[in-house]
Amino acid sequence: MKAVIFLCLVAVAVSIQCYWGSRAKGQDFEELVEAKSITQPNCTTNDKCWIISYNDANSYGCGGCVDGWAGDCSDCDEDLCNGSATATAAALAVAAAYWILQ
Repeated sequence: MKAVIFLCLVAVAVSIQCYWGSRAKGQDFEELVEAKSITQPNCTTNDKCWIISYNDANSYGCGGCVDGWAGDCSDCDEDLCNGSATATAAALAVAAAYWILQ
């Protein structure tokens, strides 16, 4: 049972968290995140996040950029691309490993 719980914790720890949604020209990003118009899901099937800028608006999502998308696309491989929950995920994995090895 401990092994199953450990594997579940590791799976959560290694998934990347990305912003998901859109911001129109003039909208405040932090307000949209606070209002949950832009969400922060765990992207378990991807290891990158993308952002597209087009006509002073941005779209955010999980995965890498795809050729042919309109606008300027860039991707990254860190949680939230500009913020980090990596330390929390690493601490969770270390704590789970310690617990399983006791």
